[in-house]
Amino acid sequence: PLYLGKDDSVSHRQQRAFATIEWSASDNNVINVGALVEEHELSETEISPRVSLTHTFNRNHKIRFGVSQAKRGPFIFETMADQSFSQDLTSGGVPIPPGLGIPTSLYEQIILSDQDLKSEKITSREIAYFGEFLNSALLVNGRVFYDSISRYIDTLRESAPPGDNVPDDITDPASPNTMLVFYNVTESTTTGAEIELDYHIDSSLRLIASGALIHIRSDSDAASRSAPQRSYSFLVSKRFNNNYNSSLGYYFVEGFKWMDARGTDDYRILDLRLSRNFRSNWSNGSISLVLKNLLDDYSDYSSPPRNPTAPQVIQSTQAYIDFRLNF
Repeated sequence: PLYLGKDDSVSHRQQRAFATIEWSASDNNVINVGALVEEHELSETEISPRVSLTHTFNRNHKIRFGVSQAKRGPFIFETMADQSFSQDLTSGGVPIPPGLGIPTSLYEQIILSDQDLKSEKITSREIAYFGEFLNSALLVNGRVFYDSISRYIDTLRESAPPGDNVPDDITDPASPNTMLVFYNVTESTTTGAEIELDYHIDSSLRLIASGALIHIRSDSDAASRSAPQRSYSFLVSKRFNNNYNSSLGYYFVEGFKWMDARGTDDYRILDLRLSRNFRSNWSNGSISLVLKNLLDDYSDYSSPPRNPTAPQVIQSTQAYIDFRLNF
């Protein structure tokens, strides 16, 4: 009742059907075609198609071309939001009677829905590569992509008129009343590249390195800064013998701004894990010492600007024992 402005029960039925077809057009080419059909009561029936072509040059090198589209229909709160507050005014503890030419109550509309919301839509295009080198000791996969998002659902602040059932004389005209309204307001495009290297240096030593570069262009400043432009990571794992192994991970994330919160600074993470495996006739398992965030404390999510007293999410150094037992 608080958020939808009604006491009646609200339900939402949604039905989905998905199908995919894979066709080996030749020894070197595989075509995949699929589609998702969604029907739900709060929006139009939507079709989300996808198609890809994978070409194999030889056993060590493949390339994939793909295009897909996805839809997200608005949910109940976005479609039916009607949140408001009203407060009777008193004088000396006695309610102010109507007809005196002064407000008898204060009314504030908080959130309201646009009645013609459309489904959000994203269209993704990608070229991906898969390769094996050094007798399959080095695996490489990467992709470049271009995503376009339209009809993104967000809120805009605008002047709020009195509610349908609220008499004009109960709203104080000297008190500005604004509300947030859900609209299809944002368009954006994202271009980027990702790569991952998985190198088995020898039978006991493995290195995994990955990185990503992205750039967002949008008519919303918040959306254009909503993801890190650069990020990368390194993971080294070493097996000393059948019983002892270790891993070391390093991660870097460039500063960005959440859509609903303050921005974060660049942060770096260093994790260490030392493990001992054990086996018996009836079980096997491991016991590990895990050290996380060995570098400086960092925050990956800060409080929203409208709520400065909310605590930040601070990630500090942690140490714990991980015990696993398999039967």
